[in-house]
Amino acid sequence: MINSSLWGPFEGFLGKKSNADSVLLLFGISTLQTRKSKEMATRILIFMMMALAIVRCKDTETFHPDPQAAKFNASAFVEVRDVNGLPMEGVEINLGSKVEYTDEDGVVYLKDVTMENSTYVTAKLSGYFHGSRRFYPMPNRTEFVKIILLSFNAIGSIQSADGGIVNLTDGTTVQFPSNAIADLNGNEYNGTVSISAQPLNAGDPDLSYKMPGDLIGDKENGDRGSLASMGMVAVEMRSSTGDLLQVKNGSKVEIRMHVPATMISNAPSTIPMWYFDEATGFWKEQGQATLDSNTYIAQVGHFSYWNYDAWFPAVKWGGTFVYADGSPASQVQVCISILSLATTKCAYTNEAGVVCGLVAANELLLMEVQTPCGETILSQQIGPFSDSTMTGPYTIPSTSLQLTSISGTAVNCDGDPVTNGYVKIRLHDVNYYTVTDLVTGAFDLTLINCSESEATIKAVDVTAIKQSLPLTFAFAPVINTGAITVCEAINEFIDIEVTGYADHVVFLLPSVNIQTTHNNISASDSTQVGYKYFYAGFDGSAPGTYTTQAFEVAFELPGTNTYVYRGNSTLTVEVTYYGGPGDYILGNVSGTVSTGPNNGNIEYPFTGTFSVLRE
Repeated sequence: MINSSLWGPFEGFLGKKSNADSVLLLFGISTLQTRKSKEMATRILIFMMMALAIVRCKDTETFHPDPQAAKFNASAFVEVRDVNGLPMEGVEINLGSKVEYTDEDGVVYLKDVTMENSTYVTAKLSGYFHGSRRFYPMPNRTEFVKIILLSFNAIGSIQSADGGIVNLTDGTTVQFPSNAIADLNGNEYNGTVSISAQPLNAGDPDLSYKMPGDLIGDKENGDRGSLASMGMVAVEMRSSTGDLLQVKNGSKVEIRMHVPATMISNAPSTIPMWYFDEATGFWKEQGQATLDSNTYIAQVGHFSYWNYDAWFPAVKWGGTFVYADGSPASQVQVCISILSLATTKCAYTNEAGVVCGLVAANELLLMEVQTPCGETILSQQIGPFSDSTMTGPYTIPSTSLQLTSISGTAVNCDGDPVTNGYVKIRLHDVNYYTVTDLVTGAFDLTLINCSESEATIKAVDVTAIKQSLPLTFAFAPVINTGAITVCEAINEFIDIEVTGYADHVVFLLPSVNIQTTHNNISASDSTQVGYKYFYAGFDGSAPGTYTTQAFEVAFELPGTNTYVYRGNSTLTVEVTYYGGPGDYILGNVSGTVSTGPNNGNIEYPFTGTFSVLRE
């Protein structure tokens, strides 16, 4: 399971980077590297780290959830999965000016990219509602972000002139009045309206990863604080030709959503409504819902993610979690519930076993630590807090747990350490990630192995674009992998040759998303500076020659400072081999790119080959 060094649902670390922060980072890394060989030193370092964490989380600076501060470099793993827990390949990840696509594991590793104290990352894939997360990275550290994408679930259709009611699977209803639909230009639309919607139950244990952004909202008066959700719903409307539609100006659509039975006794008679602003990554208050029996009823004038939330002023809270031997409890899920509303948010401890973020002020809270199998292993009431507070260390009881400690070293084809890489560890259908040491290529991680699962381990060399073969180890409390050789070429690429240029333009690790017979092939290259991406969509499920319905590409001409681009055009795709799942799609492409009007709009023909792996 992906962890985070701050809590998306609770906001994150603050803007100031103190000397204590720097020392905390040093001690956290030292602890992980020396834990096995120097147990006593490890314990000392951990307690020093916790003391420094208290300094950080208990500062008295005025809190603002989106501090303005200098930009800095940090790294992040972004993992994207569907609601069934399957990795999603080819998802477009946007972080600032950085555009990447998830690999076959559903993961993007963004190393040393420009971030801010408050960083907003989005995830987009055709056929799914946009996903996103707002997180709060620390300079020169690696963050972990988990996103679950919700598919467009066509729940029904209406005729715009008549209006009508559509029903969601959980009992939520969306009622449209007559003549209430318009196109994106504001012109009234007449015809069939296809409705896609997804409810998000407030009791869903994955709510924190399915919802967009985090639970931070701006009241109508501009005050920003922490939200407690009673449920959400995402709705989108399209015409019979697939064009996006909107609610006509001045019209209202009624949404009725059931309150979970476990929360109804605490549900307020009225509750503010909040829509998600994708441009800013924050929830915005707009209107309210009224409780009728066990159902909230609201009127909305546009569609987005809509959220039924109570608002609270917020304070900073942090907690430190360790195992009985003093080692940090990394990547462990910790959930916080506001007892007055029975609403829950969850996140994961960072590599040092620490979480620090924003919680509701002056409220009694329930803190629960859960295993990857969903078992609660530590439960304790905390708060109310009226000021910044650091609690712990909390010792996770090991008597009822089975831990697996995994260590080893990643080496390249020449036997040298992989100093720019990471290791993926899979236990009990859950993925964990850890970076290799910058000097030795070593890695070391202790994890809860609740079902005594075997461990599957794969190492990646980011610089060489190589990976190891997957290695499987039988369950054991301690696994030493030895040296893992990272020397397998990643045979996934798009190779473009521009007429008149000897050097080729190569995109590594392209991905393909297939919907029935429609193929979306996409790639970007994180090893290059500037924009470099490729996208082609075409219909076909066998060898043959096809013309794309959508095509976009941008890159720098080899050996120049000139960027070329092509969009809203066509590309010829010749598929020479179309393998099944687990096999490759191979072929050739041909088209043109141009410099654009500012550079004389010079066109450059190109040809290329591609090899992309199907999941």
